[in-house]
Amino acid sequence: MNFIEKNFKNIIIVGIFLFFFLLLFKNLAPFGVKTMYTFDFEKNPNYISDIASLQPVTAIGQKNGSLFAVPHTAIYSDITEVKLKLPQKNIKKARVSIFFDTGVETRIGFLNNLLGNYSYKAIFFPELNNLSWKYLKENSAVLFQKAPRYTSVRDFLADPPESTKDSPTFATFEMSFFPKNLFPQKKGSTFVEVPLRGNHTLYTYVTNENFVLTIQKQDMNDVTGADPLRIFIYHDDELLLSSEIPDDGNEEAGIRSGLLQEKTIAMPKLLNGIYRIELQGNSADFLIKKISVNQPYLVFTNIFLANSPIYRQEKSEKSTVLFTNAKHIAFSTWHEVSYQNIQINNKSVLLNKLITPIGVTTTEPLSVVETSMGDVIIQGDQPFSFSLDALFDPFIFSVPSFQSLSVTPSIEYVLSSYVPPEKYNGWFYAEREFSLDESYITEDGTLSFRIYAPHLKQKRRVLNIKSMNISVE
Repeated sequence: MNFIEKNFKNIIIVGIFLFFFLLLFKNLAPFGVKTMYTFDFEKNPNYISDIASLQPVTAIGQKNGSLFAVPHTAIYSDITEVKLKLPQKNIKKARVSIFFDTGVETRIGFLNNLLGNYSYKAIFFPELNNLSWKYLKENSAVLFQKAPRYTSVRDFLADPPESTKDSPTFATFEMSFFPKNLFPQKKGSTFVEVPLRGNHTLYTYVTNENFVLTIQKQDMNDVTGADPLRIFIYHDDELLLSSEIPDDGNEEAGIRSGLLQEKTIAMPKLLNGIYRIELQGNSADFLIKKISVNQPYLVFTNIFLANSPIYRQEKSEKSTVLFTNAKHIAFSTWHEVSYQNIQINNKSVLLNKLITPIGVTTTEPLSVVETSMGDVIIQGDQPFSFSLDALFDPFIFSVPSFQSLSVTPSIEYVLSSYVPPEKYNGWFYAEREFSLDESYITEDGTLSFRIYAPHLKQKRRVLNIKSMNISVE
């Protein structure tokens, strides 16, 4: 009996084990596989020459009085994308190190396929680079100071300087800052089931958790044309996500409203802070029937109540109650049949004019508004909520995003995650780390990386890259 015959059973067992091990390794990477991508344009300037915007060139420098050539890659377009094929789909982070030379704002980032946008980090921001201010670094936070008042980032966060909206003393860049006790910590969801007509702006406060928003729409079909409802979600004026509930399929004007349509949006692991939600249509020929969000805070800047037979809605026996901190409130309607007495803090306000707003001023810190019927547009200098628990002021702590001292000369501090690049032998060097998950990987295991220099083409500048390393694990 030879060796194979004698050990046939053991060989089969080992073979099966190796097969499943390789399968597990390929799909789950259980032992923390690290994949390295190296782009060394000094040694190989044609490494990714298939990308049109990457063009190998030769730069001339001087050393010891003699000329020498340093091959590198030049980028002329604002956006350059690289597709990275990964052997594993279970990833946690990516680290990018890059030698480059530029004079314009430059960012790098990875595509989140779930949200449909790139998560960027700046590697060069001229307005911060050119400041002569010293900065403190503590973990991932960086504090730039015009004068050295604070000795640590922690001290700054514990006792930030006084700042006003008209004359801010500090700003943020690539970082959100909200005091932990800015609003009372609550748990729970918010539901709005009063029909609203047309465009609306909402604000919610999220505390480092997953975010789920559901919108229910109904086309009224009173006017010819499509009635899509577009949903935009912003954080620090940055658009994070855009989605849409399409038209109901009937673009003709008629006497019958469309079927109910619903859209649920889930956004994982949002940063702590205030988020703005814009609901926008082509016209006001649609109703927002329901809104639900898995957050306790939800307010509206202005409200168009549509719980009225005019909009083919059943007449409710219950009044609609709103809460606000506004000092100036105005009411208006488009139809005489909607004239009514509106209660504000148990005082009656007569709405008896078409289109023209009826204004009210109050000194109360909290006002309760009660309407007996719908078809009323309500506006104010502070937001409104449909429950007292959901009420908050999204503008109470307004920190501007840093652009430049020429825009906001009163700025004395900038809180950021941005670390200015170091310089070696004439090249800038930067390292950035990104937290990633499966939402960044496509079905075929591709990770999309982008270099973004938003003003490169406009200013006719060039982004030179000597080398770049991307480590994914």
